Amino acid sequence: LPLKDQRVTRRLRQPGVVQMLCDVHPWERAYLLAFAHPYCAVTDGRGGFQLAEVPPGDYTLALWHEKLGVRRQPLRVTPGARLQLELVYPA
Repeated sequence: LPLKDQRVTRRLRQPGVVQMLCDVHPWERAYLLAFAHPYCAVTDGRGGFQLAEVPPGDYTLALWHEKLGVRRQPLRVTPGARLQLELVYPA
């Protein structure tokens, strides 16, 4: 548990999900997702997001949620395309 105004710096050695927990309050936690590429986004209040300047090609889009896990969907990006996707998590 850092002291007031203390900073803790750690270098991540590989991409992945890092869970950060509070030593005092078990409900206080955060997640840091590290990627080996620049194509990532955080959703807005309505669940929307944008990935800019993705080169044309075939990809797998992966979405992560704290409780629902990862969902993947194949994706083809064509030159000049503007994509709208909907991934549905089961109830």
